[in-house]
Amino acid sequence: MNPDLVFEKPKQKNKGSDEGMKMQQHIAPEILKTIPATLNVVDTEYNILAIGGNILRTSESPDKIIGKKCHKVFQKRDKPCPWCKIGQVIKTGEVVNEMTTPGDPREKITKTPLNIYVCPLKDKHGNIIGVLELATDITRIRKADEERKQAEDALQKIHEELELRVEKRTAQLVQSKKQLEEVNTALRVLLKQREEDKADLEEKVLSNVKDLVLPYVERLKRTSLGNNQMSFVDILESNLNDIIAPFSRKLSSKYLGLTPTEIRIANLIKEDKTTKEIAEFMNLSEKTVETHRDHIRKKIGIKHKKVNLRTYLLSM
Repeated sequence: MNPDLVFEKPKQKNKGSDEGMKMQQHIAPEILKTIPATLNVVDTEYNILAIGGNILRTSESPDKIIGKKCHKVFQKRDKPCPWCKIGQVIKTGEVVNEMTTPGDPREKITKTPLNIYVCPLKDKHGNIIGVLELATDITRIRKADEERKQAEDALQKIHEELELRVEKRTAQLVQSKKQLEEVNTALRVLLKQREEDKADLEEKVLSNVKDLVLPYVERLKRTSLGNNQMSFVDILESNLNDIIAPFSRKLSSKYLGLTPTEIRIANLIKEDKTTKEIAEFMNLSEKTVETHRDHIRKKIGIKHKKVNLRTYLLSM
């Protein structure tokens, strides 16, 4: 639509032009009635010059409202409507295009959402002599916008629910991870304790067999035994050595390359046995035990240091 609509009178009249004018006057109202909109032409004083379209603003017939103030006819107001853009267009000469919103007084009249196009009408000299206001039905656009908004709201709701689910699941995973870490820590503690208990048990078995059993087997062998009895004692000693052999290998590593005799003496020292008691248990001289004690201190790195041997062995 050309915003600068110009009204001009015919330069001359003749029979043909008069017939044309009559036909135009007959056809123009019929055409206006078919427009899927409401069309309103007013002068600079807001007087209605023409009205048409099939979106009705009033129940009055067009011929009864021509020449009346538009605000008086449509809104029953004595002054121009504050929301009307006709005055703005008359003043600035610029086209205005806007859409009504629910609650707009113009929309209340037509019961239809409208796209309103307001443009100036000028004479051939460029002077504004009136305004054309065209309001078209945008029900479909409004409905499409509402459906789009509903879809956006639905998507937003889904998005928010998804975020909440993700946050909830993340919190559950964090909690599960924490619980798993706690369980793993507890298992590590239990396994460590189990290994320590196992090592203590092995050490005790080895110590008890070597200190409390084998010495008596040695003494028994030095007594008057028959051949069969001696054979039984030898088998007993061999089986006992087989039982403690794995423990001896582990403790040999633990005690940094101590000999079997030194390991036995180290265990007896840990049991708080004196040199004299160790000598009796192992059928050795006290001097020999002292020599072994000295070798043990050297091998574990505390010779010439003021460190209690039993305390240090217990800490290993």
